[in-house]
Amino acid sequence: MLGLAGSAGAATYYVSPSGADTNAGSQAAPWKTLQKAGDVATAGDDVIVLPGTYVGFRPRQSGTAQAPLRFLAQAGVVVNSAGPSNSNGDGIWVRNVEYVVIDGFECTATARAGIAVQGEPDANVDGVVVRHCTCHHNSRWGIFTAFARDLLLEDNETSYSAIEHGIYVSNSGDRPIVRRNHAHHNNASGIQLNADPAQMGADPNDPEGDGIIEGALVEANLIHDNGSAGGASINLASVRGSLIRNNLIYANLSTGIAGWDDGEGSNQYGTRDNRIVGNTIVQPSAARFAVALKNGSTGNQVFGNILLHLGTRGSLEVDPSSQSGLVSDYNVVVNRFSDDSNFLTLAEWRALDANFDPHSFVATASALFVNAAANDYHLGTASPARDAGTALNDLPTDLYGVSRPQGTRFDIGAHELASAVTPSRTATATPTLPSATATPSLTHGISGALRYYRGAAAIPGVTLTLSGAGMQSAMSNASGAYALASVPPGVWQLTPRKSGEARGISSLDAAWILQAVAGLRTLDAPRRLAADVTGDGTVSTLDAALILQRAVGMPAPFPAAQACSSEWLFVPAAAEVANQSLVSPGLAGTCTMGSITYGPLGADAANQDFIAILLGDPTGNWQ
Repeated sequence: MLGLAGSAGAATYYVSPSGADTNAGSQAAPWKTLQKAGDVATAGDDVIVLPGTYVGFRPRQSGTAQAPLRFLAQAGVVVNSAGPSNSNGDGIWVRNVEYVVIDGFECTATARAGIAVQGEPDANVDGVVVRHCTCHHNSRWGIFTAFARDLLLEDNETSYSAIEHGIYVSNSGDRPIVRRNHAHHNNASGIQLNADPAQMGADPNDPEGDGIIEGALVEANLIHDNGSAGGASINLASVRGSLIRNNLIYANLSTGIAGWDDGEGSNQYGTRDNRIVGNTIVQPSAARFAVALKNGSTGNQVFGNILLHLGTRGSLEVDPSSQSGLVSDYNVVVNRFSDDSNFLTLAEWRALDANFDPHSFVATASALFVNAAANDYHLGTASPARDAGTALNDLPTDLYGVSRPQGTRFDIGAHELASAVTPSRTATATPTLPSATATPSLTHGISGALRYYRGAAAIPGVTLTLSGAGMQSAMSNASGAYALASVPPGVWQLTPRKSGEARGISSLDAAWILQAVAGLRTLDAPRRLAADVTGDGTVSTLDAALILQRAVGMPAPFPAAQACSSEWLFVPAAAEVANQSLVSPGLAGTCTMGSITYGPLGADAANQDFIAILLGDPTGNWQ
């Protein structure tokens, strides 16, 4: 029997290696091939793929902003060859369709990309999501996109691409979001955004594309051991007006973050007017500079980063054509810079321009980090980067969602050292030793569930990140439950995030907000959070207007969702345990994510629950 999904009349289909394409595609009678599902499923449908090995597929139908078409793979689904409709050799080929979600697939051993998303120069595709996928040992790319606008690539792992990059976003695709991905051991770049100005049409405006990627968000990615063939860890060619924040980059063999023009040659297509903030970049001795800006890459801002090089190169390399408008400050650096012709000391670099790192300072990896030799780049308690930064409005949290600042000022780099609760001590206190037969547990578990604020429906697919002395993460299952095991004692912060599944947002939500503004309806605290999609701490007619735009199919992300890196907010509703503190979510110009801090965690913590709120749904109609 087909179940209802995202919108009225939508269906849930199933695919299994034991099925048959002559079946109905139901749970009891699943299809056998992914391509059968790709041929039949349409807007609002969910396709559940059961564990097994499959040939690839190509979706034939589009979803909509309010009713995406979702392909949801259970653990153990592997695509290891291109399907009969994939003439270019990609495992999964999302070609000329929009609002499609690819979730949870492992794609390997393909002739080109594990997953590819492509539109046309005269017909870009919108709103495609690739999340929770593992793409490894593919011939050219892990994930490749072209002419794809408002793209979301999150929580993927891309590795061992034999020829080029882990993730490659190309061809004038504006407003991509690339976040929380793990890109490692790729032959060239970990993540490349290349607008390909040489391939734009005769008309530099839409629909041909303007050869520029604008409004990108590249955040909270873990990137290491890439670049044997060259290509920066984050390689930005003709990228503008974008935000690069909270990325952890180490052990890569080329540049850390590079901005250039794809070799076009005229300097008119440089990477301009971007903010590079709160990143930690540690370059090995044989690598290039931590940050390089060339080919007319002007007007960039570089703040609050750790920019280390362990060899003879340095922190920033900026050629003369890219120095105009550069503002760089409050970074931790080494005493080596370059103007692309000469090596410079920090003092000589500062002498070039008053905006070149006046408050930045030199420090070593051993002074900064807990254990750089073991690739633990959390700040040590005595790190000179602690409380040494400046307040940055577009850096409300760190790589793991810890709110900034924890101390008197922002920490520098991708990690904000969480404040610890120090237990009081007395001179006479004597710890009780375990008996000879006792076997104390050295690690603990944290578990709980996530439910919707109205109706208590289970919330699957939430990523819960535990940060502190290390990092762990878990994802809630179909019952909304999650569990983190083998957590060492210490101070930890647990923060949930989720994007997608934005069902139920309608014109009724906008109407409720207008009624509240007019004093005709009272919204309680959860509904006010859901209503405040602008993220300014108030409920206003502008919130209603943005929600109404979403309800009629305009896909622009809510400002609050962008600020929080999450389309959902979560209110802690946890059972009390020792040394526990709860932080409720807040929106008041900056985003505070709901979280639970254990300071320290000294025992198992069960029933650590959260109440979920979808931004834009004050009526609570998500279910």
